[in-house]
Amino acid sequence: MANLHKLCARALSVAITFALFISFSQTLLGQGITTGTISGTVVDPAGAVVPNAAVTATSVERGNQLTAKSDGQGNFSFHYLPSGIYSVSISASGFAATTVSNIQVNAGVTTNLNQVKIALTSGNTQVEVNGSAAVLLQTTDSQVTTTFDRKTVANIPLNAGPDTIAEVIPGVVSVHQDNFANSNGDQYSVNGQSSRYNNSEIDGQSNNDNTIGGPQFFFGNQDAIQQIQVITNDFSAQYGRDAGAVTNYITKSGSNTLHGTAFEQYQGQFLSSFENQQKNPIFGYCTPGQSSTTTNPCQTPVLPRYAENRWGGSVGGPAWKNKVFFFGSTFWDHVRVGAAPISSLPYLTPTPNGLKQLASAFSGSPAVTALTNYGPYSVTQGNPSISPVSAAGCPGTPTSSGTCLETVTGSSGAPTSIEFAGVQRSIPDLFNDQEHLGRLDFQPTSRDHLFVRYMYQDEFE
Repeated sequence: MANLHKLCARALSVAITFALFISFSQTLLGQGITTGTISGTVVDPAGAVVPNAAVTATSVERGNQLTAKSDGQGNFSFHYLPSGIYSVSISASGFAATTVSNIQVNAGVTTNLNQVKIALTSGNTQVEVNGSAAVLLQTTDSQVTTTFDRKTVANIPLNAGPDTIAEVIPGVVSVHQDNFANSNGDQYSVNGQSSRYNNSEIDGQSNNDNTIGGPQFFFGNQDAIQQIQVITNDFSAQYGRDAGAVTNYITKSGSNTLHGTAFEQYQGQFLSSFENQQKNPIFGYCTPGQSSTTTNPCQTPVLPRYAENRWGGSVGGPAWKNKVFFFGSTFWDHVRVGAAPISSLPYLTPTPNGLKQLASAFSGSPAVTALTNYGPYSVTQGNPSISPVSAAGCPGTPTSSGTCLETVTGSSGAPTSIEFAGVQRSIPDLFNDQEHLGRLDFQPTSRDHLFVRYMYQDEFE
């Protein structure tokens, strides 16, 4: 029994260790996708390296600080930094304290400050350096990465489809009708690859529709995006899965200051023109200046109403300064398309009166019964009605009411006239989309950052 207890305890210990290992491994794999790195080398005015310098990285938005020491070669680095703006302070004995400000950290990218020169001094001199232009050439990674910050994402008209932003990158094009394989989303090709070969992510997590390709969750709220990262070539080790691009949305988080946004966008039909099927005489519409007559019946084109309203907003701030931050956003998109009459012309079908004439001429015919029960007039949605046919479009005898009479031989052998015309119906088109996002960030220590995020989307059309 004792040996059994020992065996069970050992098995439990192995299971717990394995679970922790898997969890830790997944954490490491995810860090390079959602966070970035700052690196650099401390040198004196002559270019000689300065070892053992005290280096501090500070998040401008969240206030947390990380400290490090330059090594024997003067190098320093800070890993797993949430994306955002940082400043780096450097101090060493005999040198002026130097601060590199406005350092942009992007997800999955190393921001290399290269050589940071600190000046000799005998007093408490402070030196301020702007680090916004520090990265002129990426030398730490081989992957080709384009990062769009929140200001760029907010200002570009993406039409509720942020993945379209990838098309401004060289080598990325829309496939249009040359897709050869259906996929969701923008359907863009990267370096000649199929649109199905793109990998979609949100905060480093898979957002792929595994049945058809493309994104599964259609993120439409630009105000909720901190960054969009698109990797088009030479992926680093933490990426994989597909041969096309990696498109990663980094959602916003709260900061030490309360901030928010609100927006509303309206689009209507008042500057729109008719589509071909909404005015063409082939479909029974009058030409400009033409009026409907008994010999040439037609209907006046009417521009259907169209209205789209998109509105939403976001809010974020501190729940506990320097420790806990919240962020939430909402997005609504309502599309209302008026009921425009849609006609079957130039194709004709028996009118309701014609169906009665057919039933009388072919009593008990299964074909007539099927046409009556399952034909165009059996579907009541859109209020089906007769669409007048012109004399030119009538293969039989036109009537003054805009119908067409065709003579058939009934089952009794007697000729019978059957009334035909086009059929039209009016069906309004509705579309509703709502998206909600909630995110909570927690920094228990200067070296730890945890966040939980919830996303909800509901579409109706």
